[in-house]
Amino acid sequence: MNLTRSKKKDLLYVAVAAFFFLTACVLQTVDDYISDWSVKKTIALLTQYIFFGLLAYWTASVISRISDKSICSGIIVAIALMGVILFVRLLKYHVFYEETATRYLWYSYYIPQCIAPVVLLLTILGMGRQEGRPLSKGWYMLFLPAAMLIILVFTNDLHEQVFSFAEGLEYSNKIYKWEWGYYLILSWMVGLYLSIGVLLYVKCRISWCRKKAWIPLVYAKLTPQCQINLVLINITM
Repeated sequence: MNLTRSKKKDLLYVAVAAFFFLTACVLQTVDDYISDWSVKKTIALLTQYIFFGLLAYWTASVISRISDKSICSGIIVAIALMGVILFVRLLKYHVFYEETATRYLWYSYYIPQCIAPVVLLLTILGMGRQEGRPLSKGWYMLFLPAAMLIILVFTNDLHEQVFSFAEGLEYSNKIYKWEWGYYLILSWMVGLYLSIGVLLYVKCRISWCRKKAWIPLVYAKLTPQCQINLVLINITM
């Protein structure tokens, strides 16, 4: 198969991005086995710089390649939410060490995790619509259950219906159990990503794209960050 110069250039960019992504993942894994604080800090910062650099590149690529303003905005918001996950993780593991602070940073993961699939679903629903024709306002009601789930997580210290702590809050980051609230949130995210996968298949006009639309159906078994990453890849390619 002959590749055009433009296609070769795109593949090169993807290969370089994949190299940096895998490098960051390796550094993140190695970081867990290093006891020296200064080395650990350096690796953590380097990893975050790589991830944020990839997000910045991806954002610029989306802006240059997608002409539909609503779809472009939706994807950029989802990328920004990925950045929030990375930033919160940096704060939790390398800035704050007090138990209460790290616990609430842990809870903060669920802000982008609950909002991102709603943003992506609304973005995909808007695909193929005539420019300037808005999406029905009823769809935006999906943010309401997302907000309620976030509140459920942030009030967990009062009811422990998302995570329970058998040894008390002072050991909350080490000893905890998933409760029905956690599974409710997980079901919410899985349901939305399943819907996204189905919509991608239905809306993709290109057979090659349709063959890849099954990917979001396995996101429930992946980390939240990868979930967002892979959905965005399906939209932008």
